[in-house]
Amino acid sequence: MHGPFSTRLITLAAVLLLLHALALGGIAMGLMPTGVIAVLTLGAGVLIAAAAIHLWGTRADRAVHELRAGLDRIHGSGGDLSGDLSQDSADLAGVDSASEQVVAQLRETLGDLRYRALDIAVEAARLRKTTGSAEQRAEDQESYSQLIFQSSEETTRALEDISGRSNVMSANNAENLEQVRSSRDELGHASDRITEMSRRFEQFAETVGRLTDSAGQIRSIMNLVQGFSNQTNLLALNAAIEASRAGEAGRGFAVVAEEVRDLASKVHEATSQIDGIVAEMDTQVQETVAGSEQMRQYAEETRIAVGGATDTFAGMVDALENAHGELIAIGTSIEELTVTNQDIHARSTDIRDLGQQVHQSMRESAAFSATLREASERSMALLARYRLGEGTLESILDTATTYRDHIQRTLEAMLAEGVNLFDQDYQCVFDGNPKKYTTAYTEAFSRRFQDMIDAGRDAIPGGAYMLIIDRAGYAAIHHSNVSEPTTGDPEHDVPRSRHQRIFADNDTEIRRARNTDPLLLQTYLRDTGEVLNDLSLPIMLQDRHWGALICGFRPDVVMRQHQE
Repeated sequence: MHGPFSTRLITLAAVLLLLHALALGGIAMGLMPTGVIAVLTLGAGVLIAAAAIHLWGTRADRAVHELRAGLDRIHGSGGDLSGDLSQDSADLAGVDSASEQVVAQLRETLGDLRYRALDIAVEAARLRKTTGSAEQRAEDQESYSQLIFQSSEETTRALEDISGRSNVMSANNAENLEQVRSSRDELGHASDRITEMSRRFEQFAETVGRLTDSAGQIRSIMNLVQGFSNQTNLLALNAAIEASRAGEAGRGFAVVAEEVRDLASKVHEATSQIDGIVAEMDTQVQETVAGSEQMRQYAEETRIAVGGATDTFAGMVDALENAHGELIAIGTSIEELTVTNQDIHARSTDIRDLGQQVHQSMRESAAFSATLREASERSMALLARYRLGEGTLESILDTATTYRDHIQRTLEAMLAEGVNLFDQDYQCVFDGNPKKYTTAYTEAFSRRFQDMIDAGRDAIPGGAYMLIIDRAGYAAIHHSNVSEPTTGDPEHDVPRSRHQRIFADNDTEIRRARNTDPLLLQTYLRDTGEVLNDLSLPIMLQDRHWGALICGFRPDVVMRQHQE
């Protein structure tokens, strides 16, 4: 039976080992430094050793030495828990059993933490992808909202300009309308006056016609008077002849007859003059009639023209009145549109501000997701260094390490053969998307490693690729099924022509190529859209870091096999 002190020591050692496991979980969350692991491991070992010494004293030196050796092996190997803690010893059978139970529990806890960290890293990568896409959309939304804001401002200025021009047009149209109305009224009055003048010309023509008739009557009367005068003259001549025949008795009668004849001659002369005057007056009257008729025709034509102009102006007035009404309606609509646009502009300002806030939030979320991914990857890499001797991830690590060691030896042999493996003078052989390069060792890689990396990928559960890359991320060869000739079509070449490329487009690709730690386990978002776990094992040539063997595998396969 163990004493109370020994029991407390063993219990305390078990507690320290459990704290060791919990510390790993703390590291996974970024809450505890990695040095705590070594302290807890060493403390547990010391307590277990102290318990053993207290129980058996100097008789248990050999067994305690074995126990310490097991703890030192775990610590010295960087956390290899795959073996037993100590050798079989009858002296410390009880302690050995208890410690093995603690180690088994620790192994189980570490295995569970390892897969949980793997799951967190995968989800963090997906979250980063989602937040990255959301950040891009938020940036696009901010850009669009800024464009909407600018367009709204321009629309506001344009509406204000249109409103001002519309008001000017409406005022000008109103002024023109009044002028046209005034001109229409004046033309109407002129038309009325011309109509009255035409009527007066008609009356004047009638008066002149009556005057012509009167002149004709006068000429008829004058003709009659001339006839009387001629006849009187003839009778007076006859009377004078008869008086001369009568002698003295007819002398007085002859004088009278001569006077009558002289009077008749004067009457005839006067009537001739009157007839000439009447004839001249008749001619003037006829000319007056012709002139007045022509003036009447001119007046009628003017009346018709003025009437047409009046009708035209009336039509112009109607059109201008309609246009004025439309301009007033347009002005009202523009005012309403201006008010609505001002409201839209205010909303667009809010949208722009919200877009900027959303973009800023998405940037912060993307940064947080990147930090989470990096922390989970650091924890996953740390947990992967502890060898548990079981599980799919352990099998992948063993397989990748075996291939890395074989490749490293082959590369050393190629260096000895004179192959320039450190050539970084990348010659571009295809300047499309993706770009292609060759080096001094590209052909040699194809001969030596093509079948090897194809077989290595197939040997990894859920394997997506096993590639040899240099420090710049250059992969001289890729798997046979994705090493097709380029076509110039990126949709074909990116997923199906992946050899002779430099993979250094993001931090994940750069870190895996330059990693010098024993291993680096990351979560990788490929350019094809897949989310993979990416294992990087450094390749050292002639004590120089040359590059890495990288292995990509699907996390869902690893998680599924772990759950099974």
